[in-house]
Amino acid sequence: YARKGRHPQWGLNSTAVLGNAWIAHLEWATGRREGLAGPGQARVTAQHHRVATGLSWTAANGAVLAVERHLATDALSRDDWDAWRLSLEGTTARRLGQLRAERSALQAPLVGDAWFVRVALNGLLRDPAIDLSGFVRLNPHDHSSLWQLDGSWHASAHVSVHASVGGFAGTERSEFGANPLQSFVALRVEVAY
Repeated sequence: YARKGRHPQWGLNSTAVLGNAWIAHLEWATGRREGLAGPGQARVTAQHHRVATGLSWTAANGAVLAVERHLATDALSRDDWDAWRLSLEGTTARRLGQLRAERSALQAPLVGDAWFVRVALNGLLRDPAIDLSGFVRLNPHDHSSLWQLDGSWHASAHVSVHASVGGFAGTERSEFGANPLQSFVALRVEVAY
């Protein structure tokens, strides 16, 4: 794919069924991108890679557990992230805030290494009208996380109610703990005709 004003990106997806309940997957994307750097260092445009690989397991009741490992060479390395975290004074803190906002707008990772775990159950207690799911994204280096729990009630063929609650956990110098928003709640009603 290509965005206006950016280099084209190439990708590959691969999935393997490992048995009745197990699926392995690998997603890889590459292309020239501007990589992130430590404070005071120049950014360099180079060939960068993003990889997500994982396993999912489906239980007999239909619950699904998925575990993924995410790596991005255009995001901050552990050393660069430590340099940002240890120099949060005045202008450096503002620049890190701008960097966070920039990566969020691009839907791109800030730190290049993360774990992602998701659990989903469609049809709670065999009631097809209720779905539950939740996920956590964990920075294994600073032990911060983003988590979210979702529930849906399909009241009828035309009306569904969705609720979400989530939050950011970690110290004030961590990837997710530094987020000014510590928790959130959302409620949405969908009406289809």
